Amino acid sequence: MVGRGSASSRLSLNNLGNVAKRKGDAAAAESWYRRAIDADPFFMGAYANLALLYQERGDLDRAAQLYKEALEKDNANPDLHNNLGSLLFRRGDLPGAEASFRRAIALDTKF
Repeated sequence: MVGRGSASSRLSLNNLGNVAKRKGDAAAAESWYRRAIDADPFFMGAYANLALLYQERGDLDRAAQLYKEALEKDNANPDLHNNLGSLLFRRGDLPGAEASFRRAIALDTKF
């Protein structure tokens, strides 16, 4: 059984989400990602994976909300800003997308 709270716990839970997603079981993946977030509410990898899962399902509002929740906890995460920018671009919010992409670049020039 995977414990709660440790770094290995959050990583294991997140990885189980990745396995479920790869197997095509979105419901199980969502559950594992949520458990990873519960184990560590500041583990941005699980937020990003869950938001990407929502995006792939076409639930852009839910994905955007999750990115915003994550960015409230870690506004200096360039990956989250970049992902949010991609989502906003997809929704046609070009000013919002540009702002998110610019923030990602300001935080990490690899973007």
